[in-house]
Amino acid sequence: MLDLSAAFDTADHDILIERLQRSLGVRGFALSWIESFLQDRTQAVSIAGEVSSRSFPSCGVPQGSVLGPVLFLIYCADVIAIARRCGLGVHSYADDSHLYFHVDPAAVYNKVQQPVDCVDEISYWMSTNRLKLNKDKTQFIWLGTPYQLSELDCQTITLASVAIKMSTEATCLGVLLDSTLTFAPHVRRLSRKSFYHLRQLKIVRRSLSEAAAKTMVHAFITSRIDHSNSVLHGVSAVHLRLLQNVLNSAARIILRKQTRC
Repeated sequence: MLDLSAAFDTADHDILIERLQRSLGVRGFALSWIESFLQDRTQAVSIAGEVSSRSFPSCGVPQGSVLGPVLFLIYCADVIAIARRCGLGVHSYADDSHLYFHVDPAAVYNKVQQPVDCVDEISYWMSTNRLKLNKDKTQFIWLGTPYQLSELDCQTITLASVAIKMSTEATCLGVLLDSTLTFAPHVRRLSRKSFYHLRQLKIVRRSLSEAAAKTMVHAFITSRIDHSNSVLHGVSAVHLRLLQNVLNSAARIILRKQTRC
């Protein structure tokens, strides 16, 4: 899992415009619209009523916009091409990229150099495109059965003189993956965060109508549980019981029943 430093703030406008023309064939009015969206923006700092002089940034895509993540994905499309050329699987979402491969435990040492070389190549590409790979926050994790993991001796990978220890847990788009894919840590974290919000809702429940309480529960609880819930198919009933307790408590709060959060 690759971590980029201040990725959205460092995308070069000229490189992005050139890539839109060369790779996607964007020209004419469409290109002019994107250029006007990116360029001629100003920024300043205001502290205690004092405002700095305005500057015109030549890098960065506006965060919080609809186009921002799309433009950044176009800017970084070569990362996916590099990973595939190295024989690795890859998934990317905005500035979050995941490389993966399958290997037999007995052949780990022959295969592990492949992702290392790939990350080095990606790091070089980023340095030539005004991006930076944050190796200190890049994670590696082995996924497998407890027996397969016990057969692995490779617990450290070195990237550009930075030794990265294998993680036992890693987050992918809000889902906490553990090495054996039990999803127990994910469920515990999800349950803990949900009960925190339920306790806050319980305090203000008297001030809310039933409709408002339902809206708040959906915003803070059910939407969180529904996110990527397909990964929980086949998970132990012991873990799922925690989430059922969350939903039961949410229902009691909506109906003003006595509950413990």
